[in-house]
Amino acid sequence: MFLVGGKARNQGTHWFGGPDHGVEVLSPGDRSREKIPFYEKVGTRELLLVCRDPWSLELYQLRGKKLRQQEAATRGRCTLDKPRPLESSVLPLTYVLVPGKPRPRLRIIHRETGQEWLV
Repeated sequence: MFLVGGKARNQGTHWFGGPDHGVEVLSPGDRSREKIPFYEKVGTRELLLVCRDPWSLELYQLRGKKLRQQEAATRGRCTLDKPRPLESSVLPLTYVLVPGKPRPRLRIIHRETGQEWLV
């Protein structure tokens, strides 16, 4: 996601610079984690990884030139056993993994309006 006023520039045929917020859904055998150095290189400000085996959410934020897991009490990771809310520093959103059938769901909460979505 590229935000108005962000560092990336729309060149018409492509964007120059990294997104402000990215989301990767990992599958077994997936190589998304290997892309983290690329996201760092282009200056991606924040990256949410949705892991499916085992289910978890990981939120990385750009600190200097490195994407690091969110710090403080949340430690940047949310699991079904420890459903810690992960707060975006780029968007007014909080993410939480919640039990669901046939698979867990992602609850997204807009911190300013309280609106929620389950995906």
